[in-house]
Amino acid sequence: RLRLMPLSVDQMRNYVNRWVEAMELAQASRDAQTRRLEAALGLGASASRLAARQRSLCERPLFLAVLCVLVWGGGTQPERESELLDALVTASINPLPNSGLRAGDLRWLAGKVAWAMHLSQKTTLPALSLTGGDHPVLRPEELEALHLQTGLLVESGVEVSFAHLALQELLAAER
Repeated sequence: RLRLMPLSVDQMRNYVNRWVEAMELAQASRDAQTRRLEAALGLGASASRLAARQRSLCERPLFLAVLCVLVWGGGTQPERESELLDALVTASINPLPNSGLRAGDLRWLAGKVAWAMHLSQKTTLPALSLTGGDHPVLRPEELEALHLQTGLLVESGVEVSFAHLALQELLAAER
């Protein structure tokens, strides 16, 4: 089984530097924003206890990316993994204006899929097993809505999975 090694502080700083460079800011602004992000993520020399917790979250590439987005946008900085994943799920749900579904509805539908995967002890399921059979988890149009209005699910051929196992685990735990 393949396992990612935690990012080092130098790798985290490199990511932050590249993140800020991609924003195409003037050099003075770029330096200030880099310092702001590094301080918020616990990468500065004088890291507080909260910042040290942030740094431990940054050891995982997905979490580092999400924290950069949250800090850059002025959002709240989660202290725990569950708060960070919750923010990621919330940011991934974008209801279409005329769909008749609200963000809470889409989250609930995604939770139903996560729970079905949990019960089957699988990380992928055939789309037909979710929408067909004697006890479908979702109607076909609900699965389509999840695909169109969230970034949570990935389709590979006829299989459906979550974009990241941690998202599936969080949504299943909410059920």
